[in-house]
Amino acid sequence: PGIKVRPLEGLSAIDYLATSPLAKAPSYVFGPMIKMLTEIGYEPTNLAAMPYDWRLPPCKLEERDRYFSSLMSRIEYMREVNGVPVVLMAHSMGNRVFQYFVQFVLEIEYERWCRKNGKDVEGKKEGGDGDAQRYARKRRFALEVERATDPKAKREFELPGKAWFDKYVHAYLAMGAPFLGSAKAIRTVFVGDSMGLEVFLTKDETRYMARRSASLPWLFPMHEIAYPDEIIRLSDKESETKYSPIHFTEAVERFCPVSREHYKTFYEEDFNYLKVPTVTAIPKILNAPPVRRVWLLNGINRETEVSYFVKQTETKGKLKPNLDPSADKFSGKKVCNLNPRGLLIENGTAFETSTTFQPSVKRNKSGDGTVPYCSLNYAENWRNENLHVYKIEVDGAEHREMLSHDACFKALIELLCEQEVDNRP
Repeated sequence: PGIKVRPLEGLSAIDYLATSPLAKAPSYVFGPMIKMLTEIGYEPTNLAAMPYDWRLPPCKLEERDRYFSSLMSRIEYMREVNGVPVVLMAHSMGNRVFQYFVQFVLEIEYERWCRKNGKDVEGKKEGGDGDAQRYARKRRFALEVERATDPKAKREFELPGKAWFDKYVHAYLAMGAPFLGSAKAIRTVFVGDSMGLEVFLTKDETRYMARRSASLPWLFPMHEIAYPDEIIRLSDKESETKYSPIHFTEAVERFCPVSREHYKTFYEEDFNYLKVPTVTAIPKILNAPPVRRVWLLNGINRETEVSYFVKQTETKGKLKPNLDPSADKFSGKKVCNLNPRGLLIENGTAFETSTTFQPSVKRNKSGDGTVPYCSLNYAENWRNENLHVYKIEVDGAEHREMLSHDACFKALIELLCEQEVDNRP
Protein backbone atom coordinates (compact mmCIF):
# COMPACT_ATOMS: atom_id res chain seq x y z
CA PRO A 1 0.00 0.00 0.00
CA GLY A 2 1.21 3.50 -0.79
CA ILE A 3 3.78 2.30 -3.33
CA LYS A 4 3.33 3.53 -6.89
CA VAL A 5 5.65 2.55 -9.75
CA ARG A 6 5.52 4.54 -12.98
CA PRO A 7 7.76 4.78 -16.06
CA LEU A 8 10.59 7.28 -16.17
CA GLU A 9 10.40 9.99 -18.80
CA GLY A 10 12.65 11.15 -21.61
CA LEU A 11 15.63 9.64 -23.39
CA SER A 12 17.33 8.66 -20.13
CA ALA A 13 14.45 6.25 -19.49
CA ILE A 14 15.27 4.14 -22.55
CA ASP A 15 19.08 4.21 -22.74
CA TYR A 16 20.19 1.59 -20.16
CA LEU A 17 18.43 -0.57 -17.60
CA ALA A 18 21.20 -0.17 -15.03
CA THR A 19 23.37 2.76 -14.00
CA SER A 20 26.21 1.09 -12.08
CA PRO A 21 29.50 0.91 -14.06
CA LEU A 22 29.64 -2.91 -13.97
CA ALA A 23 26.06 -3.53 -15.07
CA LYS A 24 25.41 -0.59 -17.37
CA ALA A 25 27.06 -1.80 -20.60
CA PRO A 26 25.28 -5.19 -20.83
CA SER A 27 21.96 -3.56 -19.87
CA TYR A 28 21.77 -1.33 -22.95
CA VAL A 29 18.48 -0.63 -24.66
CA PHE A 30 18.54 2.45 -26.92
CA GLY A 31 21.70 3.91 -25.34
CA PRO A 32 24.13 3.17 -28.21
CA MET A 33 21.56 4.29 -30.79
CA ILE A 34 20.86 7.55 -28.96
CA LYS A 35 24.61 8.23 -28.87
CA MET A 36 24.89 7.62 -32.62
CA LEU A 37 21.93 9.88 -33.42
CA THR A 38 23.29 12.74 -31.32
CA GLU A 39 26.65 12.39 -33.05
CA ILE A 40 25.06 12.97 -36.46
CA GLY A 41 23.23 16.07 -35.28
CA TYR A 42 20.05 15.15 -33.46
CA GLU A 43 19.29 17.11 -30.30
CA PRO A 44 16.50 17.37 -27.70
CA THR A 45 14.35 19.54 -29.96
CA ASN A 46 14.08 16.85 -32.62
CA LEU A 47 14.84 13.62 -30.76
CA ALA A 48 12.39 12.52 -28.09
CA ALA A 49 11.28 9.32 -26.36
CA MET A 50 7.88 8.25 -25.07
CA PRO A 51 8.50 5.38 -22.60
CA TYR A 52 5.46 3.34 -21.62
CA ASP A 53 4.63 1.01 -18.76
CA TRP A 54 5.31 -2.38 -20.35
CA ARG A 55 3.41 -4.12 -17.53
CA LEU A 56 0.04 -2.85 -18.77
CA PRO A 57 -2.21 -4.14 -21.55
CA PRO A 58 -2.81 -1.51 -24.26
CA CYS A 59 -6.21 -0.25 -23.14
CA LYS A 60 -4.91 0.41 -19.63
CA LEU A 61 -2.07 2.59 -20.91
CA GLU A 62 -4.63 5.19 -21.92
CA GLU A 63 -7.07 4.54 -19.08
CA ARG A 64 -4.49 4.96 -16.31
CA ASP A 65 -1.74 7.12 -17.82
CA ARG A 66 -3.42 8.81 -20.79
CA TYR A 67 -0.39 7.52 -22.65
CA PHE A 68 -1.79 7.63 -26.19
CA SER A 69 -3.26 11.10 -25.65
CA SER A 70 0.15 12.28 -24.47
CA LEU A 71 1.89 10.61 -27.41
CA MET A 72 -0.50 12.30 -29.83
CA SER A 73 0.13 15.70 -28.22
CA ARG A 74 3.89 15.18 -28.23
CA ILE A 75 3.92 14.36 -31.94
CA GLU A 76 1.87 17.48 -32.69
CA TYR A 77 4.31 19.55 -30.60
CA MET A 78 7.38 18.10 -32.36
CA ARG A 79 5.78 18.89 -35.72
CA GLU A 80 5.08 22.46 -34.64
CA VAL A 81 8.57 23.09 -33.22
CA ASN A 82 10.51 21.58 -36.12
CA GLY A 83 8.21 22.52 -38.96
CA VAL A 84 8.27 19.02 -40.49
CA PRO A 85 6.42 15.76 -39.84
CA VAL A 86 8.09 13.27 -37.51
CA VAL A 87 9.54 9.81 -38.01
CA LEU A 88 8.02 7.42 -35.47
CA MET A 89 10.57 4.75 -34.57
CA ALA A 90 9.74 1.64 -32.54
CA HIS A 91 11.54 -1.54 -31.58
CA SER A 92 10.07 -4.91 -30.64
CA MET A 93 6.89 -4.54 -28.54
CA GLY A 94 7.07 -0.80 -29.13
CA ASN A 95 5.68 -1.60 -32.58
CA ARG A 96 2.63 -3.10 -30.93
CA VAL A 97 2.26 0.19 -29.05
CA PHE A 98 2.44 2.07 -32.35
CA GLN A 99 -0.17 -0.18 -33.96
CA TYR A 100 -2.55 0.38 -31.05
CA PHE A 101 -1.79 4.11 -31.13
CA VAL A 102 -2.89 4.16 -34.79
CA GLN A 103 -6.30 2.81 -33.80
CA PHE A 104 -6.52 5.31 -30.93
CA VAL A 105 -5.87 8.26 -33.26
CA LEU A 106 -8.31 6.98 -35.87
CA GLU A 107 -11.01 6.61 -33.23
CA ILE A 108 -10.37 10.05 -31.71
CA GLU A 109 -10.46 11.73 -35.11
CA TYR A 110 -13.57 9.77 -36.09
CA GLU A 111 -15.38 10.95 -32.97
CA ARG A 112 -14.38 14.54 -33.73
CA TRP A 113 -15.71 14.10 -37.26
CA CYS A 114 -18.97 12.68 -35.91
CA ARG A 115 -19.48 15.65 -33.56
CA LYS A 116 -18.69 18.10 -36.32
CA ASN A 117 -21.19 16.43 -38.63
CA GLY A 118 -23.93 15.84 -36.07
CA LYS A 119 -23.49 12.06 -35.87
CA ASP A 120 -24.46 9.90 -32.88
CA VAL A 121 -20.96 9.70 -31.41
CA GLU A 122 -22.10 8.55 -27.96
CA GLY A 123 -24.13 5.60 -29.23
CA LYS A 124 -27.31 6.93 -27.59
CA LYS A 125 -29.52 5.65 -30.37
CA GLU A 126 -28.59 2.09 -29.44
CA GLY A 127 -29.96 2.61 -25.93
CA GLY A 128 -28.78 0.75 -22.84
CA ASP A 129 -26.42 1.86 -20.10
CA GLY A 130 -23.00 3.46 -20.46
CA ASP A 131 -21.22 0.17 -21.13
CA ALA A 132 -23.73 -0.82 -23.81
CA GLN A 133 -23.42 2.56 -25.50
CA ARG A 134 -19.63 2.39 -25.34
CA TYR A 135 -19.71 -1.08 -26.88
CA ALA A 136 -22.05 0.11 -29.64
CA ARG A 137 -19.78 3.07 -30.38
CA LYS A 138 -16.71 0.85 -30.57
CA ARG A 139 -18.46 -1.63 -32.83
CA ARG A 140 -19.75 1.10 -35.14
CA PHE A 141 -16.27 2.56 -35.48
CA ALA A 142 -14.87 -0.92 -36.17
CA LEU A 143 -17.41 -1.28 -38.98
CA GLU A 144 -16.29 2.05 -40.43
CA VAL A 145 -12.66 0.88 -40.31
CA GLU A 146 -13.63 -2.32 -42.09
CA ARG A 147 -15.45 -0.31 -44.76
CA ALA A 148 -12.54 2.06 -45.25
CA THR A 149 -9.83 -0.61 -45.38
CA ASP A 150 -11.55 -3.37 -47.35
CA PRO A 151 -9.45 -3.74 -50.53
CA LYS A 152 -12.50 -5.04 -52.41
CA ALA A 153 -14.72 -2.11 -51.48
CA LYS A 154 -15.05 1.19 -53.31
CA ARG A 155 -13.15 3.99 -51.60
CA GLU A 156 -16.26 6.02 -50.83
CA PHE A 157 -15.20 6.74 -47.26
CA GLU A 158 -11.79 7.71 -45.93
CA LEU A 159 -11.16 7.59 -42.21
CA PRO A 160 -10.87 11.15 -40.88
CA GLY A 161 -7.75 10.17 -38.95
CA LYS A 162 -5.72 9.71 -42.12
CA ALA A 163 -5.44 13.48 -42.49
CA TRP A 164 -3.82 13.61 -39.04
CA PHE A 165 -1.15 11.11 -40.06
CA ASP A 166 -0.57 12.91 -43.37
CA LYS A 167 0.11 16.12 -41.47
CA TYR A 168 2.14 14.85 -38.54
CA VAL A 169 3.92 11.62 -39.55
CA HIS A 170 6.57 11.43 -42.27
CA ALA A 171 7.30 7.72 -41.81
CA TYR A 172 6.92 4.80 -39.46
CA LEU A 173 10.23 3.02 -38.82
CA ALA A 174 9.70 -0.51 -37.48
CA MET A 175 12.68 -2.38 -36.02
CA GLY A 176 12.30 -6.05 -35.10
CA ALA A 177 8.53 -5.69 -35.25
CA PRO A 178 6.42 -8.68 -34.11
CA PHE A 179 3.52 -7.87 -36.44
CA LEU A 180 2.25 -11.45 -36.09
CA GLY A 181 3.51 -11.87 -32.55
CA SER A 182 6.18 -14.33 -31.50
CA ALA A 183 5.96 -18.01 -30.59
CA LYS A 184 8.56 -17.27 -27.92
CA ALA A 185 5.88 -15.52 -25.86
CA ILE A 186 4.09 -18.85 -25.49
CA ARG A 187 7.25 -20.61 -24.31
CA THR A 188 7.81 -17.80 -21.82
CA VAL A 189 4.47 -18.40 -20.09
CA PHE A 190 5.07 -22.15 -20.20
CA VAL A 191 8.64 -22.45 -18.89
CA GLY A 192 10.07 -18.92 -18.60
CA ASP A 193 12.73 -16.99 -20.52
CA SER A 194 15.40 -14.63 -19.23
CA MET A 195 15.26 -12.54 -22.44
CA GLY A 196 19.03 -12.15 -22.57
CA LEU A 197 19.04 -10.54 -19.13
CA GLU A 198 20.39 -13.45 -17.11
CA VAL A 199 22.38 -10.95 -15.05
CA PHE A 200 19.12 -9.66 -13.62
CA LEU A 201 16.49 -12.40 -14.03
CA THR A 202 16.32 -16.17 -13.61
CA LYS A 203 14.10 -18.32 -15.80
CA ASP A 204 11.85 -19.17 -12.84
CA GLU A 205 11.40 -15.48 -12.06
CA THR A 206 10.43 -14.70 -15.65
CA ARG A 207 7.95 -17.59 -15.71
CA TYR A 208 6.32 -16.28 -12.53
CA MET A 209 6.16 -12.77 -14.02
CA ALA A 210 4.95 -13.96 -17.43
CA ARG A 211 2.04 -15.99 -16.09
CA ARG A 212 0.71 -12.99 -14.19
CA SER A 213 1.49 -10.39 -16.83
CA ALA A 214 -1.41 -8.77 -18.65
CA SER A 215 0.94 -7.31 -21.27
CA LEU A 216 2.81 -10.43 -22.46
CA PRO A 217 -0.26 -11.71 -24.37
CA TRP A 218 0.24 -8.62 -26.53
CA LEU A 219 3.00 -10.71 -28.15
CA PHE A 220 1.06 -13.95 -28.56
CA PRO A 221 1.03 -15.25 -32.16
CA MET A 222 -1.70 -14.34 -34.60
CA HIS A 223 -2.52 -15.35 -38.17
CA GLU A 224 -0.75 -18.60 -37.33
CA ILE A 225 -1.23 -19.95 -40.84
CA ALA A 226 1.75 -17.81 -41.84
CA TYR A 227 4.03 -19.62 -39.34
CA PRO A 228 6.27 -22.44 -40.64
CA ASP A 229 4.53 -25.06 -38.50
CA GLU A 230 1.91 -25.70 -35.84
CA ILE A 231 2.97 -23.64 -32.83
CA ILE A 232 2.11 -26.30 -30.23
CA ARG A 233 2.20 -30.07 -30.54
CA LEU A 234 1.16 -31.96 -27.43
CA SER A 235 2.60 -35.42 -26.85
CA ASP A 236 0.47 -38.52 -26.45
CA LYS A 237 0.76 -39.78 -22.86
CA GLU A 238 1.30 -43.33 -24.03
CA SER A 239 3.76 -42.71 -26.88
CA GLU A 240 6.92 -40.72 -27.51
CA THR A 241 6.31 -40.57 -31.25
CA LYS A 242 2.73 -39.30 -31.35
CA TYR A 243 1.95 -35.62 -31.08
CA SER A 244 -1.29 -33.78 -31.71
CA PRO A 245 -1.46 -30.12 -32.74
CA ILE A 246 -3.34 -27.95 -30.28
CA HIS A 247 -4.15 -24.27 -30.70
CA PHE A 248 -1.99 -22.14 -28.45
CA THR A 249 -5.03 -20.56 -26.75
CA GLU A 250 -6.26 -24.00 -25.68
CA ALA A 251 -2.78 -24.90 -24.43
CA VAL A 252 -2.45 -21.64 -22.50
CA GLU A 253 -5.89 -22.16 -20.95
CA ARG A 254 -4.89 -25.65 -19.87
CA PHE A 255 -1.53 -24.76 -18.33
CA CYS A 256 -1.68 -21.00 -17.60
CA PRO A 257 -5.34 -20.03 -17.05
CA VAL A 258 -4.52 -16.55 -15.74
CA SER A 259 -2.66 -15.71 -18.98
CA ARG A 260 -5.61 -17.05 -20.98
CA GLU A 261 -8.02 -14.85 -19.06
CA HIS A 262 -5.81 -11.78 -19.65
CA TYR A 263 -5.67 -12.60 -23.35
CA LYS A 264 -9.44 -12.85 -23.58
CA THR A 265 -10.21 -9.76 -21.50
CA PHE A 266 -7.65 -7.33 -22.88
CA TYR A 267 -7.08 -8.55 -26.44
CA GLU A 268 -9.83 -10.80 -27.81
CA GLU A 269 -12.53 -8.46 -26.47
CA ASP A 270 -10.81 -5.25 -27.63
CA PHE A 271 -12.16 -3.78 -30.89
CA ASN A 272 -8.85 -1.97 -31.35
CA TYR A 273 -6.99 -5.26 -31.25
CA LEU A 274 -8.57 -8.64 -32.10
CA LYS A 275 -12.33 -8.23 -31.75
CA VAL A 276 -14.05 -7.82 -35.11
CA PRO A 277 -17.54 -6.45 -35.92
CA THR A 278 -18.25 -9.11 -38.57
CA VAL A 279 -17.02 -12.66 -39.16
CA THR A 280 -15.22 -11.64 -42.35
CA ALA A 281 -13.42 -8.64 -40.89
CA ILE A 282 -9.68 -8.53 -40.32
CA PRO A 283 -8.56 -7.60 -36.78
CA LYS A 284 -7.67 -3.92 -36.83
CA ILE A 285 -4.24 -4.64 -35.38
CA LEU A 286 -3.33 -6.30 -38.72
CA ASN A 287 -4.45 -3.37 -40.86
CA ALA A 288 -1.92 -1.15 -42.60
CA PRO A 289 -1.33 2.13 -40.75
CA PRO A 290 -2.63 5.20 -42.63
CA VAL A 291 0.88 6.58 -43.23
CA ARG A 292 2.68 7.19 -46.50
CA ARG A 293 5.87 5.36 -45.62
CA VAL A 294 6.71 2.23 -43.64
CA TRP A 295 10.41 1.49 -43.21
CA LEU A 296 11.35 -1.97 -41.99
CA LEU A 297 14.73 -2.58 -40.37
CA ASN A 298 15.19 -6.22 -39.38
CA GLY A 299 17.89 -8.63 -38.38
CA ILE A 300 17.54 -11.97 -40.14
CA ASN A 301 18.96 -15.46 -40.50
CA ARG A 302 19.25 -16.26 -36.82
CA GLU A 303 17.88 -19.52 -35.45
CA THR A 304 14.40 -18.49 -34.32
CA GLU A 305 11.83 -20.42 -32.30
CA VAL A 306 8.60 -21.11 -34.16
CA SER A 307 7.01 -24.15 -32.51
CA TYR A 308 7.17 -26.50 -29.54
CA PHE A 309 6.73 -30.15 -28.66
CA VAL A 310 5.09 -30.19 -25.23
CA LYS A 311 4.73 -33.01 -22.74
CA GLN A 312 2.39 -32.48 -19.83
CA THR A 313 2.94 -33.78 -16.33
CA GLU A 314 0.76 -33.54 -13.26
CA THR A 315 2.03 -32.35 -9.89
CA LYS A 316 -0.27 -31.96 -6.90
CA GLY A 317 -3.29 -31.95 -9.17
CA LYS A 318 -1.90 -29.26 -11.47
CA LEU A 319 -0.91 -29.79 -15.08
CA LYS A 320 2.57 -28.62 -15.96
CA PRO A 321 3.93 -28.09 -19.49
CA ASN A 322 7.45 -29.29 -20.28
CA LEU A 323 9.34 -29.07 -23.54
CA ASP A 324 9.81 -32.62 -24.77
CA PRO A 325 13.44 -33.38 -25.78
CA SER A 326 12.42 -36.80 -27.13
CA ALA A 327 11.11 -34.91 -30.18
CA ASP A 328 14.70 -34.03 -31.08
CA LYS A 329 14.89 -37.32 -32.98
CA PHE A 330 12.84 -35.65 -35.73
CA SER A 331 15.23 -32.72 -36.13
CA GLY A 332 16.02 -31.92 -39.73
CA LYS A 333 13.74 -34.69 -40.99
CA LYS A 334 10.61 -34.01 -43.00
CA VAL A 335 8.05 -36.14 -41.18
CA CYS A 336 4.38 -35.75 -42.06
CA ASN A 337 2.27 -34.39 -39.17
CA LEU A 338 5.36 -34.11 -36.94
CA ASN A 339 7.95 -31.95 -38.68
CA PRO A 340 6.65 -31.36 -42.22
CA ARG A 341 9.14 -28.56 -42.93
CA GLY A 342 12.15 -30.46 -41.60
CA LEU A 343 12.87 -27.81 -38.96
CA LEU A 344 15.78 -27.93 -36.55
CA ILE A 345 14.56 -29.29 -33.18
CA GLU A 346 16.53 -28.89 -29.98
CA ASN A 347 15.21 -29.76 -26.52
CA GLY A 348 11.65 -29.84 -27.79
CA THR A 349 11.85 -26.46 -29.52
CA ALA A 350 11.64 -26.19 -33.31
CA PHE A 351 13.61 -23.43 -35.01
CA GLU A 352 13.49 -21.85 -38.43
CA THR A 353 16.99 -21.28 -39.85
CA SER A 354 18.57 -19.52 -42.81
CA THR A 355 17.65 -22.59 -44.89
CA THR A 356 13.92 -22.44 -44.07
CA PHE A 357 11.78 -21.55 -47.07
CA GLN A 358 9.61 -18.47 -46.55
CA PRO A 359 6.55 -18.46 -48.87
CA SER A 360 6.01 -14.71 -48.45
CA VAL A 361 9.30 -13.92 -50.24
CA LYS A 362 9.93 -17.30 -51.92
CA ARG A 363 13.42 -17.46 -50.41
CA ASN A 364 15.18 -19.28 -47.59
CA LYS A 365 15.40 -17.01 -44.54
CA SER A 366 14.73 -16.92 -40.82
CA GLY A 367 13.92 -14.38 -38.15
CA ASP A 368 16.07 -12.42 -35.73
CA GLY A 369 16.33 -14.99 -32.94
CA THR A 370 13.15 -13.79 -31.23
CA VAL A 371 10.61 -12.84 -33.90
CA PRO A 372 9.92 -15.30 -36.76
CA TYR A 373 10.51 -14.07 -40.28
CA CYS A 374 6.82 -14.22 -41.25
CA SER A 375 6.08 -11.83 -38.38
CA LEU A 376 8.92 -9.42 -39.17
CA ASN A 377 7.98 -9.34 -42.84
CA TYR A 378 4.19 -9.11 -42.53
CA ALA A 379 4.18 -5.38 -43.34
CA GLU A 380 5.12 -6.25 -46.92
CA ASN A 381 1.43 -7.11 -47.32
CA TRP A 382 0.58 -3.46 -46.73
CA ARG A 383 2.36 -2.23 -49.83
CA ASN A 384 0.01 -0.36 -52.21
CA GLU A 385 -0.07 2.71 -54.41
CA ASN A 386 -0.58 4.97 -51.39
CA LEU A 387 1.85 3.28 -49.00
CA HIS A 388 5.53 2.84 -49.79
CA VAL A 389 7.12 -0.03 -47.86
CA TYR A 390 10.92 -0.10 -47.87
CA LYS A 391 12.82 -2.92 -46.19
CA ILE A 392 16.41 -3.28 -45.02
CA GLU A 393 17.54 -6.66 -43.69
CA VAL A 394 20.80 -7.06 -41.78
CA ASP A 395 22.12 -10.60 -41.98
CA GLY A 396 22.98 -12.05 -38.58
CA ALA A 397 21.70 -9.12 -36.48
CA GLU A 398 19.96 -10.41 -33.35
CA HIS A 399 16.68 -8.96 -32.04
CA ARG A 400 18.11 -6.96 -29.13
CA GLU A 401 21.68 -6.67 -30.35
CA MET A 402 20.49 -4.74 -33.41
CA LEU A 403 20.19 -1.74 -31.08
CA SER A 404 24.00 -1.63 -30.91
CA HIS A 405 24.83 -3.15 -34.32
CA ASP A 406 27.00 -1.05 -36.67
CA ALA A 407 25.26 -2.32 -39.81
CA CYS A 408 21.89 -1.40 -38.29
CA PHE A 409 23.24 2.07 -37.45
CA LYS A 410 24.35 2.49 -41.06
CA ALA A 411 20.89 1.44 -42.28
CA LEU A 412 19.24 3.84 -39.83
CA ILE A 413 21.33 6.76 -41.10
CA GLU A 414 20.39 5.79 -44.66
CA LEU A 415 16.70 5.90 -43.81
CA LEU A 416 16.82 9.14 -41.86
CA CYS A 417 19.24 11.13 -43.96
CA GLU A 418 18.94 10.08 -47.61
CA GLN A 419 16.32 11.61 -49.86
CA GLU A 420 16.03 8.80 -52.42
CA VAL A 421 14.43 6.20 -50.13
CA ASP A 422 10.94 6.91 -51.52
CA ASN A 423 12.08 5.94 -55.00
CA ARG A 424 13.45 2.53 -54.02
CA PRO A 425 11.44 -0.67 -54.44
